[in-house]
Amino acid sequence: MNTPVTVPPKLGLTTTDATGRRLVLMLMMVASVGYICRVDITVVAPRLMAELHLSQPEMGRVFGAFLLGYTLFQIPSGWVAGRMTTRALFLALAAGWSALTFCCALVGRPYFGLALGALPALFVLRFALGIVAAPTYPAAGRAISLSVLPVMQGRANGLVLGSIGIGSAVAPPLLGFVTVRWGWRAALVGAALLAGIAAVAWRLVVPQSDMAARPQPTLPATRDHTSPLRRRSFWFLTVSYTLQGYVGYVFVFWFFLYLVQVRKFELLQAAWLTTLPWVLSLVVIPLGGVVSDWAVERWGSTWGRRSVPVPAMTLAAGSLLLGAHPQRDACRGQPDSFHGACPCHGRPLLGLDDSNLRPAQRNRRGCHELWE
Repeated sequence: MNTPVTVPPKLGLTTTDATGRRLVLMLMMVASVGYICRVDITVVAPRLMAELHLSQPEMGRVFGAFLLGYTLFQIPSGWVAGRMTTRALFLALAAGWSALTFCCALVGRPYFGLALGALPALFVLRFALGIVAAPTYPAAGRAISLSVLPVMQGRANGLVLGSIGIGSAVAPPLLGFVTVRWGWRAALVGAALLAGIAAVAWRLVVPQSDMAARPQPTLPATRDHTSPLRRRSFWFLTVSYTLQGYVGYVFVFWFFLYLVQVRKFELLQAAWLTTLPWVLSLVVIPLGGVVSDWAVERWGSTWGRRSVPVPAMTLAAGSLLLGAHPQRDACRGQPDSFHGACPCHGRPLLGLDDSNLRPAQRNRRGCHELWE
């Protein structure tokens, strides 16, 4: 039987402290810009692939390069986050995002990456971007643990993670518009400029002194000091996060391209559709932090922290199953006029019609054809 874990005493900085509030807001800003630099390649991918003559498998390697660097350097990045001040680390990260994203915009230009070729150059740059992005959330979590009360850390982390939705919601329509108007290189340069502005803002706003230099709260006597590698819960958490990350990044990197190349939506239409889930996450992720903090106070830290991800992941799994097995026969044999109001599409709610679909998709077998 699980013994309720006592919530640690309320020591250290609080989110009512001006420095703590400012830190959380700046972490949200930097994380948002960082996510724009992560996903910008997916928005410009259709035009980039056409100009550089890249196939879908080759583009998949470019997408995977970021994840490879990001994954391999998670543990080293945690080590770095524990030894650099938060101010210096995030300044370096934002500057790195800006420089590498700008270099991606130069791929294919004369005298840039010609020795490697477009595909290897993109692979190397995106791999390096994954390395530079890896410390973002370990460092943010560490900063929050040093500046926010334990009973408030769930909502503080929820705000920072929720800022992922800001970056991911802004990137498709903003970069999609720039891509349509001025080209994919201009879109990447714009993302690099945003990262550069974030670096300057971080340098000016975040104070010189770092939370690591502040007195640390005394750990409760009941705290388990066993090595994480010897805890079964650590391995369960690692496996669950790996599986969740796999599904999440398939959506992050491929959903926009799927809408453009498979569903044949226009670039800006696909951009707005891609934005919708992230807009919802702006509310749901911070709300999850608030509910988690409330559950910790009610049931203790162990089951309090479990109470949000377990039902959330279960609901997500059910939603994926429903999305992967639509009722393909619901519209079979219906006339073309029926397709515009078909619940399988749902596009009239967004003001879209089926004029951007291939004739075979509209006429040959009905709405279920779109999912094959």
